[in-house]
Amino acid sequence: VVVLAMIAVCPLLAWRKTDGARLRRTLILPTVTMLLSAPLWLYLGFQSTIWGFIGLLVCGFAFGAVIQFVLRSARRAAGPDRSLWSGLGRAFTGSRPRTAAYIVHLGMVLVVAGLLGSSLYKVEQSTILQVKEGETASINGYTLTYRGMTESAGEQSSTRAVATFDVSKDGTSIGTVGPHTDVYPVSGAAVRAVILGRPFEDLFVVTDEPFDATSKTIALRIVIFPLIRWVWIGSILLCVGAAVSLWPRRQMQEHETRAVEPAEADATV
Repeated sequence: VVVLAMIAVCPLLAWRKTDGARLRRTLILPTVTMLLSAPLWLYLGFQSTIWGFIGLLVCGFAFGAVIQFVLRSARRAAGPDRSLWSGLGRAFTGSRPRTAAYIVHLGMVLVVAGLLGSSLYKVEQSTILQVKEGETASINGYTLTYRGMTESAGEQSSTRAVATFDVSKDGTSIGTVGPHTDVYPVSGAAVRAVILGRPFEDLFVVTDEPFDATSKTIALRIVIFPLIRWVWIGSILLCVGAAVSLWPRRQMQEHETRAVEPAEADATV
């Protein structure tokens, strides 16, 4: 979180040119996005851990810093004679390393927010259900309702038993999951997890013990990972930013781009 805060602030500081008044103006937008992100984190239930909540507020601040970074580059690229929209186009196409920086900084925001959510706010519960249609297990507003079990032939001469559960969130049906057990003739049984993905959290369902059609109970383990998908999205953005930054350019193209770009007014830390 500290590193993310530094990544957010440092590109906004001009070496030996940023005084107190300019710094305050620069930090207005990041501060506003940080405050606007607070209701989202509260709505998602992230107020239970104070340090995690502070970390998520820093993510909101860093998101605003990325926007400020882009807008500042756009205003510089637009100059006095062009519109801000024109400047935005030049900001994204004029300098490949700078465009990569936009992407990577946004990726870092998503990765840190995802790590905070999925580690500090993870919810886990284990329960033993009777193999009987209509049996339910509940966790944090989710309800899993057992619907039945099927057996079929799997890969490598295995036998697969699948327990089917309808999943609802606060009374609204959102899908079906089927944790299953694969039984192999030589290596024995292996339990397989399933994931029901949602934008703000993933529902992970697995059994703690193998089961088959003769089982009377199922040892079910349910885990909620908030924001875990943001880690994957952010990681992809990090890779995309690295690819953009390292993609080869012909020397003539670089010379032409530098010729049309306004000179950078200040160096950044």
